[in-house]
Formats: sequence, C-alpha cells, structure tokens
Amino acid sequence: MDHHLRITLAMPEHTDALLAFELDNRPHFEQWIASRGDAFYTAAAVRSSLEQAQWARNAQKEYHYLAWVNDAIVGRVTLRGAEREHYFKASLGYRFSAQHGGKGYASQAVNHVVEEAFRSISGALKPW
Repeated sequence: MDHHLRITLAMPEHTDALLAFELDNRPHFEQWIASRGDAFYTAAAVRSSLEQAQWARNAQKEYHYLAWVNDAIVGRVTLRGAEREHYFKASLGYRFSAQHGGKGYASQAVNHVVEEAFRSISGALKPW
C-alpha cells in the first residue's frame, strides 16, 4: 500500500481534481449507483456540490472527505445524517476508483474518518 494516502475535507478548491476523479470513474461507479446524469459532470456542478458539502459540514449535518494519493483523488468518504444529540450517529458511505480498489485505501480512509469522528465526540479534537 502506498504510504502517501492522505485524507482531507472536501472543499470547493478541489473542484478540478474531483471532476477528474468522477469523470475517470463514472462507468465504474454507475455499475453500483444510479447515474447522476451528464449535467453533473461539469466544473460548475461539481463546485456547487462541494459548496453544498461545505455548508452541510458547517451545519454539522454531513462531512465529506477526499482520499488522495500524491495529487490525485482516489476515493471519497462521507458521513451523512450526523446526530450529536442522544445517539452520536451517522451513516458512512465511500467509493474508490476501480484502479485503487482492493489495495487497502478504503479501509485506511474509513478508519481515519471513524477515528476522527470518535475523537471529536470525546472532546479530544475540536468539533468536526
């Protein structure tokens, strides 16, 4: 496994890299999820989705992460439906490129995101 895997929050400035990732992997992803349609695969639409993700993070509802190897996105991890009252729960989803699947990147990224979430809940880190 490449030790250069890094995880970042998804930000609007990642538009070009995320669009390239989505375009490169569209046929692979559409085997598993419904197509987003051609309208999604533009810089404006991807930037808008990243801006929405940033808003959801600021509202403490969703947390979108990108997994990188060197300067390329290899996967995404998302926590949705975050609840901090009573249950401290969220749904986790992820997807990784066909090229990077089966190499441990998803496990490493998911573990990182889960550990960060638990540290945040326990007060060891500032809130997500």
